[in-house]
Amino acid sequence: MKNYAQNLGKNIRKLREINNLSIEELSQKTSINADFLLKIEQAKAKRIFLSHINSFCKCFNVGIKELFE
Repeated sequence: MKNYAQNLGKNIRKLREINNLSIEELSQKTSINADFLLKIEQAKAKRIFLSHINSFCKCFNVGIKELFE
């Protein structure tokens, strides 16, 4: 499970940086708390819901697969 969390965190950060978004800007676009976004990027989030994944997919215009590769 940790590997998935690490991949997700790494990819969210990469996509955020490619799109020139700060944590705060991504928080506004996804309606996910900025502190929680940092935990996701650091693979320290205890629970990530499908609604979070869906928000990332919509924000970055990617599929679920791209978030976890």
